[in-house]
Amino acid sequence: MGVPAGVAGVTPWIELAIGALLMAQVQRGMVAWAAVALLVTFTALIVVRLAQGRHPPCACFGALSSRPLGPGHLLRNALLIALAVTAAVL
Repeated sequence: MGVPAGVAGVTPWIELAIGALLMAQVQRGMVAWAAVALLVTFTALIVVRLAQGRHPPCACFGALSSRPLGPGHLLRNALLIALAVTAAVL
C-alpha cells in the first residue's frame, strides 16, 4: 500500500494487541477508540490510494487477501468503524 517498511512491520502487532485487549476487556473504551483511530487511518489511506487511481493488493488479512483495493474495502471499514464506535460508547 506504499507505507514505509517500519510502519508495515509494526502494524500487525498493533492490530493484534488491540484485538487481544478488546477480547480481554482491558480498558475497553480506550482500546475501542484506538481501534477506531486505526481503522480511520486505514480507511484514509485507502481513499488516498483510490483517488490516485492506484489499486494495490490489500493484503488486509495477510497473504490470504490479495484483492486489489476497491469500494468494498471502504464499505467493510465503515462497518468495522461503526462496530468499534459502538464498543467504545457502550
